[in-house]
Amino acid sequence: MGAKHATKRMNAFTVRAAEPADAAAIQEIFAANICSADWLPPAARLHTDFSQVSAGEAVFVAVAGDGTIAGFAAVQTGAAFIHHLHVRAGARGMGAGSSLLDALCAWLPTPWRLKCVEANHGAL
Repeated sequence: MGAKHATKRMNAFTVRAAEPADAAAIQEIFAANICSADWLPPAARLHTDFSQVSAGEAVFVAVAGDGTIAGFAAVQTGAAFIHHLHVRAGARGMGAGSSLLDALCAWLPTPWRLKCVEANHGAL
């Protein structure tokens, strides 16, 4: 699912490259977040297949101490563009997103780009 990079422990989360066994958890987080994004137009909330929107991207996961995947980031490495940054609803505000971004510092040259829709108040 993503490039091979060193595993890095951040806060209560371990950030590592996604593995094939992570695909179901990543898909679950992505679909739940897209379907519940009331700031997206209704038609956009129908596009919940993560593999279709992330082809060719390096994917990293934030793993909680209990082994649960709390969130993920998908990066277009050549453009230093963070295409997706999603955190499981129950893990928001606990540092998973920050851990994912902090882990990029070790290998992704800055400046990075990350778009966020203004209506997505929780992410802002």
